[in-house]
Amino acid sequence: MSGPEHPETSRISARTVVLTAASVVLALVLLGWGLPAVTGTSWRRIAEVVAAAPAGALALLPVLALVALGAGALGLSAAVAGLSRRDAVPLSALSTAVSVTVPGGSTLALGLLYAAGRRRGVGAAALVVGVALITAADLGAGLLLAPAGALGYALSGSGALGGGAVAAVWVLAALSAAALVAGVLLVRRRTLAALLTGVLDGLGALLGARGSSWSSATVLARRDEAALRLRAHTPGILLPPLVVRACQFAALVVALDAVGLEVPLPLAVAVFALGRLLALIPLTPGGTGIAETGSAAALIALGFDAGAAASAAVLVSVTTLLTPVLLGLLALALRPLARGR
Repeated sequence: MSGPEHPETSRISARTVVLTAASVVLALVLLGWGLPAVTGTSWRRIAEVVAAAPAGALALLPVLALVALGAGALGLSAAVAGLSRRDAVPLSALSTAVSVTVPGGSTLALGLLYAAGRRRGVGAAALVVGVALITAADLGAGLLLAPAGALGYALSGSGALGGGAVAAVWVLAALSAAALVAGVLLVRRRTLAALLTGVLDGLGALLGARGSSWSSATVLARRDEAALRLRAHTPGILLPPLVVRACQFAALVVALDAVGLEVPLPLAVAVFALGRLLALIPLTPGGTGIAETGSAAALIALGFDAGAAASAAVLVSVTTLLTPVLLGLLALALRPLARGR
């Protein structure tokens, strides 16, 4: 039955496998060669620092990953009408694993959520609305990173960065804040209606296409459904992305303490924001290798020990990469049992 229903699966899977293999190789190169090269340390030194870290701190990192996964599942079930929390947990685990291991994983993860939700009997409109809500909530939380990082650096009183770098940070923070405000204004019904009318009329004049299923009325109807869903489940939709990032930040603080680095809290916020922003660079899945190298380089530029900085960055990967991938593989392995029920 799955063959006729998804005739393109094998072609997409083959292409995805090739892209994934290439980007994973690049991520391994960045981690295996780039991290020691940029930080001026070695994997032997990193291993020594990690081995000396307290066992309790090492055990706390996967716990934080589990909390982040749980928050994501709660947000998913709150955003998608008709999706139970029981179904949301494996879907959240699998989509998170895809987003950090496959090139363009965030987009593929949304498609995966849609397809899996349909197989569980969730309506197409509810899934479109839910996916739009969790995407918007996650984007909003991400846009807060640059202002938070700039503020953290300013409060730290550090003068390690040059004036040009500081100015660039503040420009990025201002652009992020402006994008967040523009997004809020855009979802207002009157603004969205005017924008859609202009865009669709322009496309119609350019392409000579009329009667598209994605008319302004259809989009506005989905927007109204999303607004109603958000009003009814505001905390459940908006808080999970913040909890996920709070867990990731807590992982950085734990990792820094575990390797013996005493980083002031405002400065830790700045380093965290930088790492998360670097993770958005689409060269490797989930920014793997780029985020770690950038965070470690920032800590070294701020005057901290190279070996400890690189070790802390590697430990954070346990929370942001390794644990989600293992949980996603577990969810994938258990999927046939879920279907059987």
